[in-house]
Amino acid sequence: MKSQLETKSLKALTGFRHELHQHPELSGEEVETARRVADYLSRFEAFEVTTGVGKHGILATIDSGKKGCHTVLRAELDALPIQESTDVPYASVNEGVGHHCGHDGHIAILCGMAEGLTKNPIRKGKVTLLFQPAEEIGAGAEMMLNDPVFK
Repeated sequence: MKSQLETKSLKALTGFRHELHQHPELSGEEVETARRVADYLSRFEAFEVTTGVGKHGILATIDSGKKGCHTVLRAELDALPIQESTDVPYASVNEGVGHHCGHDGHIAILCGMAEGLTKNPIRKGKVTLLFQPAEEIGAGAEMMLNDPVFK
């Protein structure tokens, strides 16, 4: 049986995913998506959040302070230039743009990971949640890797 806190967290995460789904942005245009993700992550003080990586990318890192592996988990920020044809209450409001690859779900999963890692901290090493822009056009990974934050 889920606790009230778990139920509240799941509802917040589901609502966040619906918000992302309703407001998709194309590759290279993920301004509001990145803002929404950064705002969501800001509630987890254990994470160092870096925005604007490779234009709209985000890194959220939790560090145990002890030597160990550095694990990176990735989600994509962009959507596709395809009209949504569903009638769900949180359907895309952006004409001709939709989350048809599940990127909104991937983002929500990583944001849920942030909460989970805050409640159950790692014992050693680091974990970085990487939110990549422009995945659908194949440019986002290179943009992020060429960012000075990776030097």
